[in-house]
Amino acid sequence: MILIGAFGVYLTMPPSEDGKGGFGTLKVSAAEANPGAGASGILEVFIIDHDNRPADYNSNISEGDSFVLGYGVDDFSINIPHSTAFDIVVKCRANATHAYDTAWNLSLIRCNLTASGALTISDEAMSEAQIGSNSTYVWVNYYLDNSGSGYTIGRDDTVTISAIDFEYYG
Repeated sequence: MILIGAFGVYLTMPPSEDGKGGFGTLKVSAAEANPGAGASGILEVFIIDHDNRPADYNSNISEGDSFVLGYGVDDFSINIPHSTAFDIVVKCRANATHAYDTAWNLSLIRCNLTASGALTISDEAMSEAQIGSNSTYVWVNYYLDNSGSGYTIGRDDTVTISAIDFEYYG
C-alpha cells in the first residue's frame, strides 16, 4: 500500500459572513521546523502505527520514533504495511499573531485533512493536542485516528492525501 501526499499552499483568507475575517490557510514548510522565520505552518506529517502509538499526542513526535511508519511534508510517497492500523498526525507551529489573544488560544487555529482512494476523508477537522509553547510559538499535533480505531488499507491499495489545511482565524 502507498500513502501519497500532495499538499497545496493557500495564503488567501476567505471572507466571513460578518465581514471581519475568517479562517485563512497557513503555509506548508519545506522541511520540519522551518516554515520560515517567525511564520506559522505545517512542520511534518506522520503516519503512526496505531497499536503502538504514544499514550496521547501531547508529546513531541520525531522521525526516529519507533511508532512512526512514515513521514513527509510535501509531495511524499510512503509504503506502509497492509492491514496495519495507522493514525495520521500533522505537527504544526503557530505564532502569536495567529494563535494568541490573552493566552495561547487553540480555537484560533485548526487543521483539516482530505484524502481519497482506498480511504476517503472529506475535509475532516483533526483533533488537537498541544505539544508545547514559549513566548513566540505554540506547537500542536493534529491527528486523525478513526474514532480510536485507526485506519487500514489493503494490499496494493493507494490513498492520496490531497489537502491538509492548517488555518487561522483572522
